[in-house]
Amino acid sequence: MSDTSVLIDLERGSLLLAGDGALWALATSEGVEHHGVLWVLDRMEETGVLTQARLLQGLTAIAGHPRCRLPKDEVKKRLPAYRRAEKSD
Repeated sequence: MSDTSVLIDLERGSLLLAGDGALWALATSEGVEHHGVLWVLDRMEETGVLTQARLLQGLTAIAGHPRCRLPKDEVKKRLPAYRRAEKSD
């Protein structure tokens, strides 16, 4: 199933999780709510689903992957915050 067909198959009111820039642009033009990995991590942090240590471990692994395309400035904001929060636990 291609990325575009996933977008077409979404019911209105659904949420699209994707990291592909072209798919994001298409979702935006179609008025489909869309988010990526950083949004998911933010929700996990807000709800306490994962500890700061696990968030740090996960984002470090993702950001260290050679094909990672996450915005570096956003990653740089989160990693120190996760480290600080982990130390205060």
